[in-house]
Amino acid sequence: MITSEKETAAGRHVTPAENAAAPARRAMPVLPPQKSASLGRRAVWGLRLLLGAAAAVPVLAFMVWFNYTVDCSGLFHGDVYTREAAAMLLEGKNVDNYASMDERELSKLIVGQMEKTPDTVTLGSSRALQLTAEAAGTDDYFNFGMTAGDFYDLLGTMYLFVEKGDLPKNMILCIDPWLLNATGTADTYRSDKNLYNTFLSVCLGENVTYTQENKDDLWKALISPSYFQGNWHYYVHESRTNSKPQSVTGSAYDNNTTEIKCSDGSVHYTLAMRSRTAEDAEAEAVTMTGTLAWCDGYTQPDAERMRLLEKAIEYMQQKGVNVYIVLTPLHPFMYEYALTYPADNLGLLRSEDAVRSVAAACNTPVYGSYDPHILSGVTKDDFYDGVHCTTACIEKIWPGITQAQANRAAGIDPADS
Repeated sequence: MITSEKETAAGRHVTPAENAAAPARRAMPVLPPQKSASLGRRAVWGLRLLLGAAAAVPVLAFMVWFNYTVDCSGLFHGDVYTREAAAMLLEGKNVDNYASMDERELSKLIVGQMEKTPDTVTLGSSRALQLTAEAAGTDDYFNFGMTAGDFYDLLGTMYLFVEKGDLPKNMILCIDPWLLNATGTADTYRSDKNLYNTFLSVCLGENVTYTQENKDDLWKALISPSYFQGNWHYYVHESRTNSKPQSVTGSAYDNNTTEIKCSDGSVHYTLAMRSRTAEDAEAEAVTMTGTLAWCDGYTQPDAERMRLLEKAIEYMQQKGVNVYIVLTPLHPFMYEYALTYPADNLGLLRSEDAVRSVAAACNTPVYGSYDPHILSGVTKDDFYDGVHCTTACIEKIWPGITQAQANRAAGIDPADS
């Protein structure tokens, strides 16, 4: 007879039927009362956790939305000041404190947020910023010139329109005499070299490396309580202060003490700068001849930059963009100084021929000249300093987009060619 240890120890005999049923009884144990209560408590806690998680979803969703929308550090939308300025410009407002804006970031925001790229755009440095919509000859216009815009900026800005998939019909390139200076003295640390390299690689087929922007880590900020606290503090205490860009109209526009970014992208200089006499402007030109650092070591336009500029223009033309080149003049004193000391200004004096050579290779019209003496009607009164001319000066060399298109269709070369 088979017996279990406990039952044998107890002295009770177990029948064969009971012995055979023992495994079945062990397979279906009866839980003690305390274990059953423990499971009940776990179920209650599980339900509470589930309800807590469900309640946290709206809170988390609000945090994500708030962090993304306010974005005080500009992780997703760019610098707050520049972002607000871009929004105001897109609303057709003139905005003060132009010098406080990140112009390169501003261009990216404007291009990305425009419902439609304007028919006509201008690219260049601050020497292009007096080319207003009125001077351009169309209201469907925006000036993407920027302070100290260099070769990288010019080609990089072209790529913004390609990336957006919405190219302008007409592109005015205001090319500086030091744009083809590859010594580095004419280049700024502010230009986006990666954007430039992306354009060269993706569009022009050049064998250059570029980095695709990776924002994987940035998205962690969306669920960051600390970033939420920073955004909340900014929203409550800083977002409504006077540090914000302000819309300027009326007498504030006419008597401005800070430069104004206009709704067409051009820049409205301060009243003090606009009030300079011809003598004041010449005094500024005299000062600038000794500090024309953009041309230090510049003796010859760079052949590689010429090649890339020609290739970029041809790419735009193949995409259906009409490209025009405008050369805004230097102050007469400054140009005469360069002629007087040619050994120190070889690159500057050779630049115009180099630009015209590129233009001829891609059948692109060139308006204007660096030499003010050959431009009809241009005088010392048309300048603010040694390198920046007035809108009135630009209107003397640029006929407006409608006439420029008609000239091109008729095969008429600009007079200054």
